[in-house]
Amino acid sequence: MALIKCPECGKEVSEKAITCQSCGARIGNGHSKKANLIIVILLLSLAVCCSFALIFIFLYKPISNPVSSASSSNSEIQNSDNSEQNISQGYGSYEEIYLEYSSKLENETPKCIESFLANAESNDDGLEGLAELANDEVLHIADISNEGIEKMAEYMLNHGSGKYNEYEEWSGKLMDVYQDYAAKIYDAYTDYYMKNN
Repeated sequence: MALIKCPECGKEVSEKAITCQSCGARIGNGHSKKANLIIVILLLSLAVCCSFALIFIFLYKPISNPVSSASSSNSEIQNSDNSEQNISQGYGSYEEIYLEYSSKLENETPKCIESFLANAESNDDGLEGLAELANDEVLHIADISNEGIEKMAEYMLNHGSGKYNEYEEWSGKLMDVYQDYAAKIYDAYTDYYMKNN
């Protein structure tokens, strides 16, 4: 076991220490290897789920019944009118979807942290139990993020420019917001563990 110097007080501490025993300063990132592994697995799972959702959305096209050419042209006119109504009643831009789902993530994250802290008090499974509780809360906001990304894909196919790079830009922004709020939940997990161990 190697010794390193505390960045605050300069006393020697174990390189595996989370905090300095002399001054209480934080040493390293404070995550165990298991916690880091769980975080990586969760983020990879989310990326895979998003990929499958996008593939499904791009491949799914409703099949319409054949109709006569006269009623077909009437349908096209009605569909055009319906599309304009859908845009005015639904989403008018990627930004609108981004703002709505960013707001949902912002509102849900404090609730998720409260839920984690309440459940952590009755946790009997140690670090793994705490990690599982934190992951459950992160999955909740991941569902919100995925729903927003799905709405953006639908918007691209039905109302947007059809350009993937525009969709990718806005869905990436929403994913960044999700990752910021997921980090806050994991910070609550780390802080709780540090205070109680």
